[in-house]
This record gives sequence, structure tokens and C-alpha cells, in this order.
Amino acid sequence: MQKQGVNITLGTDGCASNNNLNLLEEVKLTSVLHKGITGNAAICPPAEIMKYATQNGAAAQGRPDTGCIKVGNKADFAVLNCDKPYWYPSHDKLNDLETKLSDAFVRIHNRYLIHLKYLSEIQGNQAIVDGESLPVSRSCISALSIAFAKFMLQ
Repeated sequence: MQKQGVNITLGTDGCASNNNLNLLEEVKLTSVLHKGITGNAAICPPAEIMKYATQNGAAAQGRPDTGCIKVGNKADFAVLNCDKPYWYPSHDKLNDLETKLSDAFVRIHNRYLIHLKYLSEIQGNQAIVDGESLPVSRSCISALSIAFAKFMLQ
């Protein structure tokens, strides 16, 4: 559906459906269900699912001043205590961090996560970030190129 241009969103409902207003639970359920049904652990990355619950939801409601944190937007903040046992085990701290950052941050290698405003160019399998050449893994080059192009058009 997404490939056909459908704006996929997530939300909660009260007693009319599952009597649950926990949006983070719906985010997790979306991930678990799609991975289980397809058998593909890489389907529905966390950042994409969070976009369903934030930016896509705001777009569906016709609210351009919400959905992401930026100057001029209305915003609510949630503070999560990550010291609780259910946040562990955490085997990939960079991946955990990546899922919590905006789309302006992109992984270019298993050791590097960059903010696109510091990327000046991509030269083959190298990214020039703040004047320094960093390696770009083959699995990241396509996503990096697309994200960089979108970022430059903003």
C-alpha cells in the first residue's frame, strides 16, 4: 500500500475497538505483527513505524504544524525512563539511538551515524562529513543517497 502512495498511520482508540490508548504499544504491535506475518525481520524499521505514528498521522489530519519537532510546530514531549528492565537487553546501542532520532540522521556504516547537514558529498563508498572522509557500507549507500537528495531539496 505504501508503495502505491497510501499514507499509512497509527493511532489509538478507546472502547470502540481494543480499549487501549497506549500509542507506543501500537508501535510495537505494528513491528511484531509485520515481522511475524512476513517472516522478514527487516520489514517496517522502527524509524518508519514512528513516522506512521507522528508525521503521517499529522498529515492525515491536515495538521502541518504537528507531527515532528521543529521550530514553529506545536509539540508535546514524552520523557521515557530507559533504566527500566524492559528496555534491556540492548545489543546494538547505535541502532537504539538511530530509532529515536529524526530522519536527518542516517547510518552510513555499522559504526557511523551522521546528521545530513554535515554531509557535503558522497564519493563512491566515501561520505565527506564536515571535511572528513568516512566509509559508507554497501548496505547503506542507497539509503544514504536518497536521504541526502531529499535533505538537499528541503
